[in-house]
Amino acid sequence: CGHASGQDRQDVPNSEGGKVYVMTNFSGGNSVMVFDRAANGKLKQVEEVATGGLGSGPGLLPPPLPPNRPGPDPLQSQDAIVMTKDGRFLLAVNAGSNDISVLTTGGGGLKLADKVSSGGIFPVSVAVYKNLVYVLNEGESPDHATGGIGNITAFTLDDAGKLHSIPGSTRILGADTGVSDVLFSPDGQHLIVTEMFTNRIDVFQIAADGRANLVTSIVSNIPTPFGAAFNRDNIMAVTEIDVITVDGRRVGVPDASTTSSYRLAADGTLQPVSKAIPSHRTGSCWVRFSHDGSFAYTGDTGAGTISIYHVSPEGELLLQGFANTGGAFSAPIDLDVTPNGKFLYVLIPFGLVEHVPPLLPLPAEPAGRIQGYRIEADGSLTPITTVGGVPFYAQGIVAR
Repeated sequence: CGHASGQDRQDVPNSEGGKVYVMTNFSGGNSVMVFDRAANGKLKQVEEVATGGLGSGPGLLPPPLPPNRPGPDPLQSQDAIVMTKDGRFLLAVNAGSNDISVLTTGGGGLKLADKVSSGGIFPVSVAVYKNLVYVLNEGESPDHATGGIGNITAFTLDDAGKLHSIPGSTRILGADTGVSDVLFSPDGQHLIVTEMFTNRIDVFQIAADGRANLVTSIVSNIPTPFGAAFNRDNIMAVTEIDVITVDGRRVGVPDASTTSSYRLAADGTLQPVSKAIPSHRTGSCWVRFSHDGSFAYTGDTGAGTISIYHVSPEGELLLQGFANTGGAFSAPIDLDVTPNGKFLYVLIPFGLVEHVPPLLPLPAEPAGRIQGYRIEADGSLTPITTVGGVPFYAQGIVAR
């Protein structure tokens, strides 16, 4: 049914202004903050709309994964909120209430259209292709102490924004796998899942009825694969944090993060292109491609930077440089690129904090911000805007 939609949702031309959406992940009531994006990339908050579910709130501080210093990463995932390609619907996970929400984006502003059970415990990531939706359920809270069972579960999305579960679509991924990201291949024929704690990348083939069947599961080049993204040439980039266990806690190896690239073949196999190209940073977790696929950007949580990779036509990665996000303790997490390719926005939990003690108390008020950059022709990033008032426990950003 993921291939039988009467509506092929394509990218909406967006040469002028647009929107940026951030999920607050508030444990008392999850919501989405909406920002108007001007043609020059400047942002202004215009509304905040409840998802009808509960977020996780802050994770452990210091968190059990990089950067192991102030700066939460409560869901430890990429794609906690995503948008359909036509821009009509925004989908968000509610990790605290084990459900997912669909919000419509019509002229009257963002509105809740539906909320359904995620089909598992602690949903952290969601993927959409045409009318097919897959949710990645972590199975446990971010402290990873309970050894919960992760899974993927499928739904169809109708034209009214309602979700309908696909019977028999749940696929068990295992206990304490640390699943982090779920995403479709560009043609929607395959589904990818990253597993941090088992160091695996799973590839599923999507059948005509929308159900997923495991094709292959490979070991990542470096431990702890986290975020993944495709460019238009079927090249997939995957970040690798490199984590070791110290006194029962998983901690990031300083300056050891890497990014690998693969070409996804028609049979679902992943053909390595660039193996574990170093960012020389700690906690390089989130990854996005530029609009034309010639650059890749990673959010380096433990370093306070965005790493910039040049991507060859064959998918080879070459580290080109960095953009500063406000110092090591700014702890940048999620990031996204606008469809017109002009701007990149990154979610920064702790605002403009540059130097703080290792165990900073939780702030009483929102301390986070969104930092916007203009993407230059050479792939470099020029800061153009900063907007505050974002909760430090927020996670998930969509730029349109």
